[in-house]
Amino acid sequence: MRLVDLSVPLATDMPVYPGDPRVAIAPALSVAADGVNVTHLDMGSQSEMPHGGFKKSGYGKDLSAYGFEDYTRVKHVMTAL
Repeated sequence: MRLVDLSVPLATDMPVYPGDPRVAIAPALSVAADGVNVTHLDMGSQSEMPHGGFKKSGYGKDLSAYGFEDYTRVKHVMTAL
């Protein structure tokens, strides 16, 4: 078994650095998370990127425009005055 095949079950426990970053794309897409850093331990906090979690660990879109849009309800009210 290759290390990249083990990376998904271990994703929340340890960083995995594949020799070829392209190998990490499929496993990164299969992880239910707001973001996955490939070959970067910490890319820093960026306001335009989703932040949080999924399932029981949070909503996954806080502090970004994505969260703002999901928390917003558009309503049209028309009156004749």
